[in-house]
Amino acid sequence: MEGGAWAHPAGAPKPVELDFTFGSGASQILKGLVPGTVIKCVTVKITTPFSGGTGRTLSIGFPADNSEIATTTQLNLTIANMYKFDVYRTSAISETLMAYWGGTATAGAGKIIVEFTK
Repeated sequence: MEGGAWAHPAGAPKPVELDFTFGSGASQILKGLVPGTVIKCVTVKITTPFSGGTGRTLSIGFPADNSEIATTTQLNLTIANMYKFDVYRTSAISETLMAYWGGTATAGAGKIIVEFTK
């Protein structure tokens, strides 16, 4: 990684990146997946710790299982940190990878990066 950019191999699909803040909605689409898509890795980077409010939470998953990839207990949004989940999960059906937020905060920001094939 140079100059803050996320590097990926030549010819590979560009990672999906989603910036989020304390005011992000209840859910956001990360990536629509077609059968055969492999989610290789999901990285969550907390750039500004979340504070205030009732305590903001984040999970990553699918409409059928909101925390299949990352649960709220695996992601501490109150400290600047980076969490990496090596997933290697192949989609058997068309589905949507989502980020789900709960609680509230008055400050905080971060980024979700999803690496995949196809």
